[in-house]
Amino acid sequence: MKHGNHWESVLNIGEEGVLSTLLKKILQQGKPSDPKTYSFREGNKIFKYYTYPEKNLRFINVGMRNNQSEPLEIINSIPFCYAGTDIFLKIDEVYVDNETHEAIIESSTVDGIKINFYDPLFFMNMDVYMKDTFRIFRIAGLAYSLFKTKPETISLVDEKVLKEAELDGSIEHLRILSELKSENGIAFYNLSDMTDLPYNYNLDDCFVQSFIEEVSDFELEGQKIYQLKLSIGDFEKPIKLFIYAAEKIIESGYKPQVGDNVYSYIWMQGYSTH
Repeated sequence: MKHGNHWESVLNIGEEGVLSTLLKKILQQGKPSDPKTYSFREGNKIFKYYTYPEKNLRFINVGMRNNQSEPLEIINSIPFCYAGTDIFLKIDEVYVDNETHEAIIESSTVDGIKINFYDPLFFMNMDVYMKDTFRIFRIAGLAYSLFKTKPETISLVDEKVLKEAELDGSIEHLRILSELKSENGIAFYNLSDMTDLPYNYNLDDCFVQSFIEEVSDFELEGQKIYQLKLSIGDFEKPIKLFIYAAEKIIESGYKPQVGDNVYSYIWMQGYSTH
């Protein structure tokens, strides 16, 4: 799993010198975790991570070494969605990169909503993640792009069917499906479930459309970050979802407001809290 490109695609941090300075700052000023030791076929490995700064969206450096006397080898550095919504999920599948010890989790809610996400802290729980077991995961999304939904009408009925229905007088029961307003929609898709997409995607990439229920912003390393609270899934049993969107990836000229209907292409993250 290669997530290094997220520095440039979701945040305005991509130049080698700027990124190198930030990664050093994470290690020097970041909050360290307790170490976690695992036994592998080739011997023990010790994992430790640092997060910086203490905000809802942070940066994380993950280090690994074979014994206490060795220096940490940084095996992963990414933007980290620390604050999110705690959701009770069933682990359906775990896809592990045995070189970087990263993992993408396929999961589902008790109501059957499928959620795929990247777990930044998988290496701290790899011994307890088991298929078909339930855990509480803290879920949030990091936006690649975010737009205000355009005021247009969308039809779910083929134009030929509509014309035939007009001729035989049965148009009324199809009218609601042919006059859907895009700015009234709520949608959530794992892109791995969609076909014929014109671009490549990862298993943990999602598409979300919903209304903004809460919006706030904060500064992160000189960048303005918007924190949006949306609802996804079933209208009767919605899941609250936090999305973090850097100002640089938001539609030019648009400022997120409560009540707006937006659509966003996101990187879904989650980590176990219980």
